[in-house]
Formats: sequence, structure tokens, C-alpha cells
Amino acid sequence: MKKVLIIIAIALSVLSIYAQTNTPRTLYVQARNSDNSAVAQTDQQYITFQATITSSPNTLTESSVGCGFTTLGGQTYLKIQLGNYTNQWQNGDIVTVNAQRSSDQATGSLNDIVLSGTGTIYWGRGTGYPGTPLIFTSLAPTTHIISGAITSQWDLSEVAISATDILPADITYAAGAYSVTVPDGWDGTVTPSKTGYIFEPASRTYTDVVADTPNQDFVMKTVVVPGVPANLSPNATTLTFTEPTAVTLTWDAVENAQGYRLIWNNGEIQDLPNVLSWTTPTALGAGTYTWKVCAYNNLATKKINTPVRVQMNGRSTSTANSPKADGGWAEASFIVEIETIPQNYDVTITSVPIGAAIYVDGSDSGAITPHTFTLAAGTGAVYTVVMDHFTWNPTEFVVTNISENMSCNFVGTPHYDIPDGVPTTPPGATVTVTITITGGNANYGSGVLPPWVNPSFVAVEQYFLSLIGTGPWTITFNTTAPWAAYFLGGIWHAVQNTGVTITFTIDGAKDVPNLPVVLGNEDPTLPVELSYFAATLTAENFVNIAWTTQTETNMNGFNIYRNDGSDNLASAIQIAYIPATNTSTTQNYKHIDKEVEFGHTYYYWLECVEMNNHSTFNGPSPIYVNGTTPPILPEYTKMYNAYPNPFRAGSGTTIAVEVKKGDSGTVTIYNILGQVVKTFSLTEGNNNLNWNGRDSKGNLCGNGIYFYKLSTNSLNQTKKMVIVK
Repeated sequence: MKKVLIIIAIALSVLSIYAQTNTPRTLYVQARNSDNSAVAQTDQQYITFQATITSSPNTLTESSVGCGFTTLGGQTYLKIQLGNYTNQWQNGDIVTVNAQRSSDQATGSLNDIVLSGTGTIYWGRGTGYPGTPLIFTSLAPTTHIISGAITSQWDLSEVAISATDILPADITYAAGAYSVTVPDGWDGTVTPSKTGYIFEPASRTYTDVVADTPNQDFVMKTVVVPGVPANLSPNATTLTFTEPTAVTLTWDAVENAQGYRLIWNNGEIQDLPNVLSWTTPTALGAGTYTWKVCAYNNLATKKINTPVRVQMNGRSTSTANSPKADGGWAEASFIVEIETIPQNYDVTITSVPIGAAIYVDGSDSGAITPHTFTLAAGTGAVYTVVMDHFTWNPTEFVVTNISENMSCNFVGTPHYDIPDGVPTTPPGATVTVTITITGGNANYGSGVLPPWVNPSFVAVEQYFLSLIGTGPWTITFNTTAPWAAYFLGGIWHAVQNTGVTITFTIDGAKDVPNLPVVLGNEDPTLPVELSYFAATLTAENFVNIAWTTQTETNMNGFNIYRNDGSDNLASAIQIAYIPATNTSTTQNYKHIDKEVEFGHTYYYWLECVEMNNHSTFNGPSPIYVNGTTPPILPEYTKMYNAYPNPFRAGSGTTIAVEVKKGDSGTVTIYNILGQVVKTFSLTEGNNNLNWNGRDSKGNLCGNGIYFYKLSTNSLNQTKKMVIVK
């Protein structure tokens, strides 16, 4: 009996286990809308679902055996037959359900359904039942509306609205109101347009639209389309520069233009105000450049009152309508070339003392120190300086492959042909002679000997001695020649040999250039020594011819010759004869010529006639006779170059100035510091200004560069002159 009871208990236990894991079991899952309302029975046809279980690999759907939908108490339930899983379910398994509703793209899911107990499971049914319902949640709206108004005092018909990638069916426009239906997350541009009109703004651009967007308004204006700009510059030309340079573009004004638009070198459009030029923002290098310009006008012109009509526009990718207000484009192009100019460098040559002649590669350049030359980069030259009786350190300045500014200062050392106190034999002397000079130094010079009055005198030696120093100079000739003479102050001065020595003294403030000296067999100044001869105007406008003799020997007398308007002695006439006094003392002579006319220039000569009828001439001495006949004045005011230039201080130079009628002024001499040295006054006519190299106080000016400036009513002119030792 006890064995039977044990067998029955085991059997009942096995039957209990078999009922929990192998028999079919139904799971009902209630579904609701997102607002907690019941899912309509008619929506079941749009619902699909998938159910998975922890212990089985397969998924059940609404189409699986025993699965589908049921309605209990007005609520929709998803029916899942658990016995259809490949592996048998068991308590503790978790069922996951995902559901979709195609009518509104709504979805719902549960992932916490736990199998427990026995029998049918009603999940989410409410009180007394496990779980919560599956809730269908609709997706966000798939489209949004962009809307606004177009306002204008002009006719709003025939306005077209376009939007990026939007079909005409999704765009509406009527009487100034528009709307555009766009998909969620839309990126694009809405653009209104009408021929002959512009809109402000020209378009509206959107990114990631996720909601309706109202009040997207536009204002419509009408414009006068301006003409095409003309005379673009530069155009069809080549511009040559030495370095990259910004270029200014210009064009002619266009009627009805409110402003201009420009495209530079195929770049972006640039809006300009009402200007007629534009300068490139950067310097232009070598290359070809293009540019375009057009005029625009946004000003309203007229009002139109007509019925409103609606036009729908197709899809468009246009983002702007402002070109509708532009005139035509004018195009131009030009070329820029960069010209490489060779680099030049300065070579400055100076010397102490200044005024030395500068030779370049062995040839006289015509320039004197100081002077600056210009050489091209990479070239060269050899510079030397030359000045009589100077040696130089350095002897030359060699420039090769120049790459920077350069300079050289030559320092001169004087050397003398006849040093102070040193007996010196002249070169090429034909008689026995030495020259000793004290009180300074001397160099041999050159020149033309003035004529002497003694026709029988023969010079056996002749010299031009440039005396250097402040003087006085004592010149001693150790010679057998009976006589010596020097020419100074316009006359010859003779000195007789006292045995083997001839000595004479030369007075001077500083430096006497090219003093003529002769040696001979007799006195060159006999028979008459004339110390003065000149023609001057008297108060009565007659001509006074006067001369002075120092000594007279065997003289017959003096003839006076005159030429009217010419310095030609051959055509002169004799006007007077004055007998000689033949004395060894100073004699003064004069003759008044009354046979002269106003406004004439006369030339006078003095003939000194000896007893043997040998004669010598002096002159001419010119004189202009003032009177009622006005002289011929220069037609223009003009200043000539100073002569000589350079010159030695004390010897002087002459500046010739012609001053036209009615003009007057001054010639002012400045030193290199710009300080006034001396001033000469000018009158109309010919002015010969003799400057002795001294300032207005009589002080001797130093060596260097000086400037002389002409200042008149009609002409201002400045030139340069140089004083040398």
C-alpha cells in the first residue's frame, strides 16, 4: 500500500512539471495611444509586432500561429502564443515586444515582460494584472511651413516664389502672401522674383528647419536698369613698373546709376557706391589681369495699380535676384610688366685741396673735385686726380664689381719747380743762369709774353713764374745777361745786371700767377716807359685820351688814332699828334676829342714814335659816349659763366650779365654754407662784374666752392665757381 502511494505521488509531480513547461500558453499585451486612449480596432490592420523570449532563438510576429490581435473591453491586445517558440518557455523568461503602426509612423515597445505563474497572462490590463501597456508614440511632424508677406506700393502680381529643391505643389502665393512647405530638417533658400523688380532682402536662407517659421517678409521695389559703363581704363594695354604697384581702375559715369558692381580678376562681386574708380587692394606683379564693372539702380520709379494675379514657380536653386537691377557688364583686361632697373651706386671723389681734375680710366672726365659719379652694379673704373705741382695719396682709386656706394679722398702734397731759397737752373736754358727765390716758392707757368716797347730788345730767356705764398718775393738771377724785366701792373719793369746778379722784388698779397720774366741784351722798356693809357668820358660827353710816361729817350712824339664802332686799327684814323718831352721823369699827357657823337662807341690807340721813325702801338681803349641816343639794350636778361673758373684768390674772375630794358637786380655770391660773401648791383645793359675773391669787408676768401646767384624781376639763376690755391 505504501509503495502504491509513493508511485501516485511521483506521477502527480511529473504531471505538474509537464503542465508548466510544455503546454501552450497565451500572452496578451495591451496597446494604447500616446494620449492613453484606446487603439481603435480599425488600426489593427496597420500594426505589426515582433516578440522575442530569453530562452528561444526565434521571433514571433502577428502572423505566427496562434498570434495576432484581440479586443477585450474596447482595448486592443497583441496576442502572442508562447508555445510557438522553438525552445519551450519557462517561468522567469523575459519577453520583449516591439510594435509599429504604419498609418502614423508610430512605434511602441516593452522589454520587461516576465513570465510567471500559470495560465493566460494579461500584461498591462490594469489592477490585479502585471505590467504596463505598450504605448504607441507618433513621430514628430514630417513637414513645416515657412510663410510671410510681400509688401510694396507697386503691383504684386506675377511674383514668383522659389525654394531650394521644393516642388511647385508645396509653394503657394496669393496677393502678397506666400507659404512654402518644407521637410523636417530642411536646408535651403527662399527667393522671390519679378522681372524688373528687386526684393529686400534678396532672399532668405535656412538651416535645419524643425518648426513652422512665420513672418518671413519681403519688400518689393522696382528700378530703372542703367546703361553699360564705357571707357574702362586700363584696358588692352601694358603697364610697366619697376616694382609691384597697386593700379586704379576707372570708368565713365552711367546715367541712372545708383552704384556699381565690380568683379576683379574673376573673383567675387563687389558692391561699390556711386564712384568711378577702384584701386586694387594689393600691389600687382607681372601678369595678365581682367575686370568687369556694371551699374545698378535700386530706386523706385512708378506705381502700378492692376488686379492681382498669382503665379506658382517651380523648384530653383537661385539664391539672389539683385542682378535684375543691374545694367550690362563691361569687361577689360591689361598686362603688368615689371621692369628690372639695374642698381646704381655712387662713387664720390674728393681731394685736399679741392679743384683737382678727375680722370676716369685715364681720360679727363671734365669734372673737378669734389664730384660724385654713378656706376651700374657690377661695373668698375679707375679714378685719378690731377693738379699742377701736386702729388697724390693714393695715386689711384680702383673700383671693381661695385655693390655699394664708395668714396675716396685724395690728399695732395705740393711740389715746386723752384723751392724757397734753393738755386735752380731752368730747364732748357740757353745761357748760364740760376734762379733763387726767397719769400715763397715758384712753379713754371705758361702764357703769351706782352709786347715790349724797345724794338731792338731780344729775349735770350723767357719764363712764366707762378709765385706761391704771401710775398713779397725776392727773385735773384745769377746770369751774365745784361738786363732782366718782369711784366706787372700792365707795364714792363727792367732791372740791370750788377755783375753776375740781377735781383728784383715782387710785392703781392698772396700768389702771383704766371708772372712774365725775360732776360736780354738791353733795356726792353726804352725809349719810352708808358705806365698809363686810357680813354675816358668828360662831363661834357667829350673823350679825354690820357697817358703817362715814366721815362722818354729819343722820342719824337705820340699819334692818337680813333675808330668809330670797331677795334680794327687798320681802319682807324689819326686825330692828333702830341710832341714828346724826352725827360727821365714822369710825364702826363692828354688830348680832348670833341668830334664824337652820342650813342657811339669809339676805340683809341696811342702810337709812340721814336726819332728813327720806329713806333709802337698801345690800345685800343674803348669808350661809349652817352647822349640822347639810347644805347641798344639786350633783349633778354642773361648771366654768363664766370671766367676764369676755377681761379686763384686775388687774381679775380669776371661775371658778365646782360640786363634787358626795365629790368634790374643783383648778383650775390654765397659760400658753401649759404652765407652772403658779396653783392653786386645791376642796371639795364651790359654789366661786367669783376670779383677779386674778397668779401664785402675786403677779407680774402678761402679755397672752395662758391655760388653766384642772379636775382632780377625776370630771371633767377644760380651757378657755381671754385677758388683754388
